[in-house]
Amino acid sequence: MTNAYGPSHLEVARLSTNLGNAFGVLGQPGRKREYLEEALRIMRAECGEDHVNVAIILANLGAAYSDLGQAETSLKHLRKALHIKELHFGKDHVEVAVTRLNLANCLHRLGDTDGAIREAEAASGVFLVAYGAESHQVVSSRKLLTSWRLQAHSKALSHGQDHAGSPATWRPDGLRASPCRAPS
Repeated sequence: MTNAYGPSHLEVARLSTNLGNAFGVLGQPGRKREYLEEALRIMRAECGEDHVNVAIILANLGAAYSDLGQAETSLKHLRKALHIKELHFGKDHVEVAVTRLNLANCLHRLGDTDGAIREAEAASGVFLVAYGAESHQVVSSRKLLTSWRLQAHSKALSHGQDHAGSPATWRPDGLRASPCRAPS
């Protein structure tokens, strides 16, 4: 392909992206990363740092680095992808929500449960508006949120407080319940 177009042609970037993603599906994240890094180099040179296709490649690279166990590098790529997508689509677009949910997963892997919950809640809200309450995207993101909230609550309870720092008044749906008091 590079013989026909040259090493820095957008078609080479497109094909490198596709090859990288194919290697990801085949369980070869190292090869995925190599092809995506090449695609990113070309796309940045040809289209600029804040082009939406750069964001797409960055998000895919974030997944590759996550699969390689490099969560910090994954986080860096996902944050940059999110920033670019927000510039192009706004905060309430499904493309932004997908990247935000990937960022939430990365934050959770890094131990930032509060950050993960914030990002996943924002993504879930966009999915709710776009697809409706019964959609796969909403149901999946809400299950994820419930799991993370339960983990955070369990951890907080082991320290004698609920997730918000008060006596245990938390509910799995994220709402705060009124503390029950025995009659005097």
